[in-house]
Amino acid sequence: MKQNILILIITLPVFFLQSGDTFAQVVPSDTIRARAWDSIAIKLLDYRFSAEAARPYLDSLEQVRGKFPGEDSIPYASLLFFKALYSYYKGNPNQGVQLMLEVIRLRENSGKYPPDSHPMASAHNMLGLLLSNAGQHDLALAHHRHAMGIRESIARRGGAFTFKNMPAYSYAAVGQELGYLGENDQSIAFILRALPDIRDSARYHYEMRGFVAALYSNLGGNYLNTRDHALAEYYFGQALGMMGSSLGKEDLMPSDQLAQIWINRGSNYAFQLKPDSARLCFEKAVRILDRIRPGQAEQLSVGAMYEIQGVLSLDLGNFAQGEMQLREALRIFKSIEGERNVDVSRVYFSLGYGFYLQNKPDSTIACARLSKQALGEHPAEKSFLHFAKGKSLAGKAWVQKYRNETVKDTGLLKQAIAEAGLVETAFDYYVSSLEGEFRFFSMAVGLKQAFEPALAAHLLLYRLDSQQTHIEEAFRLSEKTKALSWLEKFRFQHNFKAGDSLPALEQQFRKQLADLKTRRYSILSQNGETATVESDAIDQKIFELGRRRDAYLKNLKADDPSLSNALYSARVDTTTIIQRSLAADEVLLSYFIGDSSVFIFGMTREKLRMEMLTHTILRSSVERLIDSLRSPGRDENAAVDTFITEAKYLYSKLIVPMKPLLTEGARLIIIPDEILCGLPFEALFEKGSRKKNYPNFDYLLNHYSFRYGYSATALREMEKKKHRNVPARRFLGVAPVFPGPHTGGRAPVLHESPRNFDLDSLEHNIPEVRNVWKIMGKNSDTLIGGNATKSNFLALAGQYRVILLSTHGLFNDFVVEHSFVAFTESPKGDKASRYLLMPEIEAMTLNCDLLALSACQTALGRLRTGDGVISLTRMFAFAGAKSLLGTLWNVSDKASRELMEDFFKNLNGQPKDKALQQAKINYIQKQKEEKKKYPYYWAAYVLVGDDTPLVFTGR
Repeated sequence: MKQNILILIITLPVFFLQSGDTFAQVVPSDTIRARAWDSIAIKLLDYRFSAEAARPYLDSLEQVRGKFPGEDSIPYASLLFFKALYSYYKGNPNQGVQLMLEVIRLRENSGKYPPDSHPMASAHNMLGLLLSNAGQHDLALAHHRHAMGIRESIARRGGAFTFKNMPAYSYAAVGQELGYLGENDQSIAFILRALPDIRDSARYHYEMRGFVAALYSNLGGNYLNTRDHALAEYYFGQALGMMGSSLGKEDLMPSDQLAQIWINRGSNYAFQLKPDSARLCFEKAVRILDRIRPGQAEQLSVGAMYEIQGVLSLDLGNFAQGEMQLREALRIFKSIEGERNVDVSRVYFSLGYGFYLQNKPDSTIACARLSKQALGEHPAEKSFLHFAKGKSLAGKAWVQKYRNETVKDTGLLKQAIAEAGLVETAFDYYVSSLEGEFRFFSMAVGLKQAFEPALAAHLLLYRLDSQQTHIEEAFRLSEKTKALSWLEKFRFQHNFKAGDSLPALEQQFRKQLADLKTRRYSILSQNGETATVESDAIDQKIFELGRRRDAYLKNLKADDPSLSNALYSARVDTTTIIQRSLAADEVLLSYFIGDSSVFIFGMTREKLRMEMLTHTILRSSVERLIDSLRSPGRDENAAVDTFITEAKYLYSKLIVPMKPLLTEGARLIIIPDEILCGLPFEALFEKGSRKKNYPNFDYLLNHYSFRYGYSATALREMEKKKHRNVPARRFLGVAPVFPGPHTGGRAPVLHESPRNFDLDSLEHNIPEVRNVWKIMGKNSDTLIGGNATKSNFLALAGQYRVILLSTHGLFNDFVVEHSFVAFTESPKGDKASRYLLMPEIEAMTLNCDLLALSACQTALGRLRTGDGVISLTRMFAFAGAKSLLGTLWNVSDKASRELMEDFFKNLNGQPKDKALQQAKINYIQKQKEEKKKYPYYWAAYVLVGDDTPLVFTGR
């Protein structure tokens, strides 16, 4: 949701006080009066709803300043500045842009202000705000960057600012524009860099609290755009808290900004399918708007509420009400912004979506065209995501129209495929032109939506002509929606020749970044979320390091444009390449979960198969099954009943369509998608089972081995990776000790933010490591007890072929990079020093063929469209481990020991997936206590990556 930060509150007084005049000069009385009116106009224009009250003073200024524009251009420039600001507040940014261009020209020509002076920075900042309001965000960004450069230069020269840390306000403005342009990670970085300084100003200037709230709200908007709903809710809550606002409380100083924050928070709830919470937020916003402008409905924020409420109504099946609400939003947006803008485009899309749900493809196609027209002549350049969503809607309508017609016209299906092709072309262009990981899973939302109808079209065409090329192309499209940022980073780090300087320099950047983030984590662990001078200083260093890295890569690409394909690539392997990589007994099952359909691809070396099914209850079924496995002790009978029902249902939906490809003993490769990333497929049932068979069900585990991949292309990248240094040592086992009580599990207390807490002691991890060490034989080492520190592990990890970490692990869903693997606390270190965080793992260089994480939640992660699951195992894979053994939930200490020992016994000369399958079967058969056979104890362990057998001679 678009929301401008009111940086004017800061920049205008600076402009006035640094205008170049001093009251000590002898000046004409007209000039003195003009200064007085300047001062009054500033105060009135600082408050948006006092803009009209400033008009008489601006008129008086024009009479005085206008007397001598030729004699002194600086006072006349001041007048134009205020008129531009007035245009900004009155909703006429294009007029304001022309005025500010004249201000800059007058100041440049006067010779009074150097190009790197305060007033010139203020002028470029103001021009950036006006351009932003006019929708020209690329030009706005350029002027805000120019103002930022001037202010940074002044700071480096030791120049004084009227307001402390003036560059921070430029960082905020740059961050805002980057968010509008879809570069969410860069936007977040700039806003977080600005926040400490501006928050510090708010301690002394109460009126600055609204500005800090705007920054929090912008952060929330960025995380909302990337579907990071937990962090979005956190920052919207921070914004509202800064303004003293809450549900059920009458706000003392209601404003447009406050209403907008409530609308944004409501949008976040709406995306999470929480309509009741969303409505409460919208009702709060309505009450605020009614108080500040009673009876005035034509406001952008009111339009936004109608829009979101309309979408909610459509999702609930209230089509007439939804259409009425959306048309009211459309009327409001058009009356304020005209026919061509992103808001109008978005509402047309929602209207079309409603018609699609009602099976009215012609009306849907008409709305899709109007949505595209509203974006202008080059729609993808203005907003890729809205362009892609419009094309996806058109594609769905073409397929729907085809299905509705009695006489089938394949041209309709080809039109759906063509729509997806346009989106893919635009995606490839923008992915290569933007920076940062967020661009993948923010832009890939639109990409995936556009691909869904294309997959359906390809399948329908295949059913008509049996041409395999249709399935091959559909698989390629599906593959392009998975693990794209992982692929880019992995290729960048591992696909250069040994000795190349580029990966080495990148590794240095990652190491420095990891060190800074670890120090910051340590501070926050001790002080909670309370901002400190030390943590703010680290944030600044993280920001500057990122800017240096971006500048370095930008210059590198400019010097050698051919490097762009090597550095930034969304390329995926073809179906033929992937089929050739499969062993004779391997079957690859890849899943694509769209908005309304699930597509399943089955592949062997000789055969290719594709099926489609609706998934109206698939997501809830997976969630119920996983919940029944993660917490069986809560109500064992209910958990078992749920598990039986959902395991049988999911088997029928996810496996049965591919049964023609499966033979007894086949080795299955699973490429999951979305919610399926947390599902252990081996725990599904091969045949119908009843409650009386519990716990001896006929699991898929009994018939097939399993391994998983982030994508088929990512799997091949892991398989073909060559270690930079061939390890001289065979095995390293790590078993830390912890001070807490023994509880029988490997799960630390869950937390939302970094903090010190005592980890439970583990009874079986040291025996586990010692026994595996004996199994692995010569050239094997251990780090046990007091030696199992993080520093020792980091120093040794790159020297071993196989690593076993038997410890605590935790996935932090609130701040993903605060997920960790735990080690023994160093004698002189603080408690936080025992945690190996995600950024530190990403900065490692591993040369191992297998890394086994015998710990909780190591394969659990945050799901991101277009990028898969962000987990600890994924970070270790990026660091260079060719295969990973991780866990999907909290695991039993004793069961982990038994499984790991058996797994390592089976490894020598046997594929890793077969070794794991046999270890799980053996575990189930050995259990005398019936409930210990339940999948909770063994199904959490999943193998990711390469399955090449490990051969150890001379044990």
